[in-house]
Amino acid sequence: MRPAMPQMDETDKISWEWGNKVLYRMCREEPGHTDRNKVAAKLWLIGRAYAAQIERRAGATGESEALYAKVATKIVKSDIDKWLEDVADIDRPDISNLQEILSANYKFTSLLKCVTKLGLRSLASKYLHFHRPLYFFIFDYRSSTKIREKIGRRHIPLPAYSADQEYAAFVLRCMTYRDEKPAAEHDLTPRQLDQELLGY
Repeated sequence: MRPAMPQMDETDKISWEWGNKVLYRMCREEPGHTDRNKVAAKLWLIGRAYAAQIERRAGATGESEALYAKVATKIVKSDIDKWLEDVADIDRPDISNLQEILSANYKFTSLLKCVTKLGLRSLASKYLHFHRPLYFFIFDYRSSTKIREKIGRRHIPLPAYSADQEYAAFVLRCMTYRDEKPAAEHDLTPRQLDQELLGY
């Protein structure tokens, strides 16, 4: 039986709001993907800050710079700026525009997997989120577990088009939870939802 985690005193809690603002500002000031060094730096900083760095699972000890170079080069050669532009006019994620959001996520997740041979779902969602914070929900194991607890056991119809099905199911659960809240909370952003799920 796993021992109970000690309760945190208010003095032990840290607000990460300023750190997140730094990452948002970085992606706002350098939104493009034409400079390999800047792309690698964004991958590194977002991945490290969110425990989703590419070298963590790739077994790249001592070779992480080469791995970042390969991934960043692949991203620079991709159409990621177009994928992000395709969702730029969305006001609020919903079922009518979900395909554009999931398509961008699927293409980026596939790109990362092509280089690393790993399903870096968490990193993909977080990287895209910081570039388009109103559209991309933040996926990781904890938030995925929490949203399942929030909405309970129910059937979630998955899209028939190409998408990362696990991320798609997560997003659909998030939107379901958001839309079932009182009307005043229907505009809950992906960041606000993430904070609520993780108890920040």
